[in-house]
Amino acid sequence: MKYELIDRFQPSSIWLDGDKLSFPADDLKSRELLAYYYNHAAKPDEVACEDALGAYKQATWGKRLVHGDWYRREAAHSAAAEKISDGHYVRYEEVFRGGNRAPHGRSRGRTKNLIDWLIHVTSHGGNLELAIFPDLEYPNQKRALLQLGPWLSVNGEAIFGTRPWVDGRPHSKTTAGIDVEFTTKRNSLYAILLDWPQRETVLPGLQAAPDTTIHLLGVDEPLSWQQSSGHLQIRMPSWWENGVEKHGPEIPCDHAYSLKITPQPRWIE
Repeated sequence: MKYELIDRFQPSSIWLDGDKLSFPADDLKSRELLAYYYNHAAKPDEVACEDALGAYKQATWGKRLVHGDWYRREAAHSAAAEKISDGHYVRYEEVFRGGNRAPHGRSRGRTKNLIDWLIHVTSHGGNLELAIFPDLEYPNQKRALLQLGPWLSVNGEAIFGTRPWVDGRPHSKTTAGIDVEFTTKRNSLYAILLDWPQRETVLPGLQAAPDTTIHLLGVDEPLSWQQSSGHLQIRMPSWWENGVEKHGPEIPCDHAYSLKITPQPRWIE
């Protein structure tokens, strides 16, 4: 039956549940299953299997990758990652519980929490796996998921195809205490602010090159900035009228806000 499911449905990823940690891989025949899965995939370079082939995984459950392609961080049992992952991981998050869990501090609503988790796992070397349950909570789950799309339409550049900032750190705070998650792509660093900073963002520990340009995703004009005592000070969007600074343009999205810094600054310990 297990081989028939692979042949008929060609799953893009396999999660291993049940007694996966109770018996050795030899008894479970999980290596044979994995070999069949890879060898019979229509697109072998686009499939992946969980690192949970047998009882060996108990020692590293939720901690690091040993075999397979990714390991699991179960939302109900795993706190937010503090370091960039040793191997790729997937955080399993149930949408109907999104209002109860947040990567930093208190919960601030289902959609906000899900977006914060998406940012957090991306900056730490993982993916977010969302579980949807067709029960009485489904309308609320659907509402939250529909709000993820508009956020990604503005900030997707800071998420899709990015990697953790291995030359810096995955998470920091502004001098005002706003949580910041970092991702990278090519020669750019994305500093994703989990709250709106008002007029100024000050990122401690960042040393920008003289030719640096900084954009807020969703806003066309580059932002002004200056380097000061190991802090990168960034002026948020605003305009001037008769020598008086006015409020900036409409905030480009809700929930979190992405600064694109090119080239990547240096992290100063």
